Amino acid sequence: MNREERRFVAFVRLLVRKRRELESTGKYGTLAEQRINNDPRLTEAFTTLDDNTKRRMVRAASLALRDFMPFRKAADRAERKAEEIAKKAVELQRCLEQFFSSVPPQVVTQMFSINNLLRAAANPSSEGRWEGNREHVLDPITPEGAIGWSWAPSIDILVGELAERARAFRFDELPIEPAFNAVRQARNNPKTIYLRAFISYLDDLGIASHQACDVSLRKAVSTVATIAIDQDITLDDVNKALISRQEFLRRLSR
Repeated sequence: MNREERRFVAFVRLLVRKRRELESTGKYGTLAEQRINNDPRLTEAFTTLDDNTKRRMVRAASLALRDFMPFRKAADRAERKAEEIAKKAVELQRCLEQFFSSVPPQVVTQMFSINNLLRAAANPSSEGRWEGNREHVLDPITPEGAIGWSWAPSIDILVGELAERARAFRFDELPIEPAFNAVRQARNNPKTIYLRAFISYLDDLGIASHQACDVSLRKAVSTVATIAIDQDITLDDVNKALISRQEFLRRLSR
């Protein structure tokens, strides 16, 4: 993981932590929620909705106002890097196989076994914890443990597994906030990005998918979204976003 990818992971963790902290104090999105709640257009839009649904809808609308562009760029970059890792790992695996076929087996065991590599490798980020505890992992106290290490895969096999996983990597499958992946493939259109995020948060809060055919709900979504981003969001826009949401969920379930 390079510096940019580490910064992105830290950024996502910070967002999640801040969201939880602010939600616990009831302050998350307060200003945006106040602005939406104070708009007179909500009165008619919320006529048929219960108070709990109203609150959750306004909360989802405020959550969706965040800037998703840094995430979209980082996600694209991560997938490109995964492709690069897969190609280079395949090349490295071939080189290792050719090397191993050219030297005595004991050289491979002594220099390149997983056990010996782990024994020699340091982990600066563990601040000495790995070095202080690795003997407990690498020196099994049972015969079965010793036999297990003797049958462990060689480094070229692990590199091949790395290539397979990198090749199969899809950012959409990561367990991060649903709205992040919901907007991932959206066109660079603020209206489209906002609506996808809004409906994703509605779904996350339990009031979108199971009521997707409720006209009054869709009209309320249209009005709230219009107020939130100060652009005209039509019922047709909402319908298209709901369809995109269902297609996205079907892809994830495959």
